[in-house]
Amino acid sequence: MSYPAESPVHAVRVERAGDHFRIHLRRADGQMDVLQPASAPTGLRTPGDVLAELLALGVPEDDAAHCVSEVEPNFDAAAALARRAPATRPTHGR
Repeated sequence: MSYPAESPVHAVRVERAGDHFRIHLRRADGQMDVLQPASAPTGLRTPGDVLAELLALGVPEDDAAHCVSEVEPNFDAAAALARRAPATRPTHGR
């Protein structure tokens, strides 16, 4: 799967799927996209991976952290970001 079109993300739903996560995106143009682990540079194995993918897709940090905390209530977004070096964050061609 290629990355979704560049239309801005309007809504996000994150779900746990076994040992990984899936990200459902609703774009401003109405298109729905699903990011699967195989199509994401991080593999979507941890809540921090999900946060990094959402940020790379242009989701504001507070909104991205909220989406992840919906499936991982004790997730600390600030700590997850501090652990990631800027060079390891996915960029999706940006």
